[in-house]
Amino acid sequence: MDVDRRVRALVLGGVAALVSVGVAVASAVPAMAAAVRFGPVAVAGAAGAGRSATAAAAAGQGSAVSIHFRTVDVPGAAQTIVNGVNDDGVLAGTYFNKKGASFGFIQSGTHLIKFNYPGTSGVTGSSGINDAGAADGTYTDAKGASHGWVRSPDGKFSRVDDPHAGTAKGQGTIPSSITDAGAVVGYYIDHKGVSHGFVEKNGTFTTIDFPAAGTAAGQGTFLDSENDGGVIAGDYFDAHKVDHAFVDSAGSFFVFDAPGAGTKPRQGTEPFGISRSGVLDGLIINASNGFAGWLLVNWRFTALNDPNAGTGANQGTEPLNINQDGNLACGGYTDHHKALHGFVATISR
Repeated sequence: MDVDRRVRALVLGGVAALVSVGVAVASAVPAMAAAVRFGPVAVAGAAGAGRSATAAAAAGQGSAVSIHFRTVDVPGAAQTIVNGVNDDGVLAGTYFNKKGASFGFIQSGTHLIKFNYPGTSGVTGSSGINDAGAADGTYTDAKGASHGWVRSPDGKFSRVDDPHAGTAKGQGTIPSSITDAGAVVGYYIDHKGVSHGFVEKNGTFTTIDFPAAGTAAGQGTFLDSENDGGVIAGDYFDAHKVDHAFVDSAGSFFVFDAPGAGTKPRQGTEPFGISRSGVLDGLIINASNGFAGWLLVNWRFTALNDPNAGTGANQGTEPLNINQDGNLACGGYTDHHKALHGFVATISR
C-alpha cells in the first residue's frame, strides 16, 4: 500500500487506515485569483514557485458560513472514512475491520452496498463518486502495488492503470476522484517512488507535474479533484517534503498554503475537493502533526473541524471531498481515542 498521501497508511488505534480523496470543482479560478487579497502565485514553470498565501490569508478568515456535521460509521466496522459525496448526497467510502482489512462502500440514504474489487478481499478503498453514481478507488495486489478501478452505477468494475506507474510495493496508480463526465483524476507512483498527477479520459492518460515539485522518492505531484469546468485542485511535495496546495486552470498554477500549516517534512496544506462555484476544502498538517480541516470560499478560509475530533498528534479532521453544488463536504475525523469515523458536513452560505 502506498504510504504517502492520498491513499496513505495511518496508524490509528493499531489499525492501518486507508485514507483517500475525491471529487470535483468548477469556477473561473483565474477570475478568483485576480481578485485575491493574499496573492496566490501564478506559475508558468519557475522552479522557485511555492509558498504564497499564509499570512494575509489568515487576515481574510471568517466567511459567513454555517456548518453542521453528521458522523457516518459503517455498522460493524472498526473504522470508517467517507471519501466522496455527490449532489444527491450519495456517499462513497472505505471501512476497516479489526484486523485492518479495507473494503469499499456506497451509501444512499439507508441503503448500504459493501464491496471488494473482484478477485480480492480486504484490500479495497473507495475514493469518489459522481452524480451518475459511478465510483472510483484503489486496490492493492499481492506485491503491494496499487491499481485503480472504476465501478459503474450497475456494479461493473474496470481497472485503471497509468502506463507509467511502477509495479513494485508502494508504487502504482491511485485515483482520487471521478468527474461527472467520467474522467478519473489521481496520481501514480513511478518505479523510482516519485508521484505524478494524472487525468484519465476515455482510456487516455495525461500526466500533470507541478513545476516546483520535488523529484526524489516520496516527493512529487498529486491531483485531487477536477470540476465540471476542468479546473483541477492538487498539491505537491517540494524538495524539503513540505506539502503545498495549488489550483490548475488550463496549465496556469495558483499556489497557496492554509493558515497554521506546518513547515517541516510531511506537514503542510492538502486540498481535496473543488465545487463548481470554486469552493475548496482540505486540511493542514500542523507543526504538532495534527490535522485540521479548512473551507476556502472566495479566497477566505473557514475552519472545517468536526467537534468530535481529537486535537493531538495524528488526530483531527480530514475533509476529503466536496460535491459540485458546494453544500456537502465529507471526510474523516480521528477522535481522542484514535478511532477513525466518517463525517458529512452540510454547508450553508
